[in-house]
Amino acid sequence: MPPAFRLRPETPADEAFVGALLADMKAAEFAPLGLSPDQLAPLLEMQVRVYRAGLAADFPDARRHMVTLDDGTAAGYLAVADTGTALHVVQIMVAPPLRRHGLGIALLATVLDEAAARGLPVRLRVAPLNPARRLYTRLGFREVGLDGPTLTMQWG
Repeated sequence: MPPAFRLRPETPADEAFVGALLADMKAAEFAPLGLSPDQLAPLLEMQVRVYRAGLAADFPDARRHMVTLDDGTAAGYLAVADTGTALHVVQIMVAPPLRRHGLGIALLATVLDEAAARGLPVRLRVAPLNPARRLYTRLGFREVGLDGPTLTMQWG
């Protein structure tokens, strides 16, 4: 059973936590390069800035949520855009210590429930080698296209 959680709007005070989650995600992508921490740090800073700017440009009206446990501990991040014809999971991240405990599935379930109630599909983009791709497939997402280096998947 996943830990109990709450969603609240992201605030400027959350920037460091969200940046750390993004840096962790990007560090995994760069791991095969074998860079030293001194080489990796500035690269990650730049990647996080570029990534956040790109998401803001692509989905300016996305609902950006901090995920917190019932005790207030920051647990993750969820951003969802409503295009009118679909809900788009712009970003979903779970803090490393809480991964593989069902929180990601529970977060996706909140989006899928909203979409089902409104009769909308859910779309997301994922890197082909991202382990989350298997989770999305298990939940009923199917590949519907390629957008640059990422796959577009859809549920419903």
